[in-house]
Amino acid sequence: MLRACLITVGLLALLPDSAIAAGNVIPAAFRGIWAPNSTDCRDVDGVNHLTIERRTFYFYEGRSDSDDFQVEIVSRGRVRIRSVIEYGDGPEAVNMDFELSPDRKALFWSGYGRDPQPKDPYVRCPR
Repeated sequence: MLRACLITVGLLALLPDSAIAAGNVIPAAFRGIWAPNSTDCRDVDGVNHLTIERRTFYFYEGRSDSDDFQVEIVSRGRVRIRSVIEYGDGPEAVNMDFELSPDRKALFWSGYGRDPQPKDPYVRCPR
């Protein structure tokens, strides 16, 4: 049994990162509250926050629809999420890219439906 487990782990190490996991769960390393700077982290209204949870992410003005949600692990520090953002005026399909800095204290993201340009890095807010 131990030998079979070791062989399986060894084979997984040979796979490209994108083949290791995919589905509808965002890896734990990405989860939390992110903001453009530490001052925005303290904003009680959360207007500039990006919150990433296990099966959803949301901004002040919109939330991803967990019923239509696919996570692709591009590499150990990068995920691509296909989802639908629910706005007050209706849904919109999005393809979001989230990438962590090597120290995991900054998040680079792009692909937001109505504003798809890459954003300046967000900082991880303390819990």
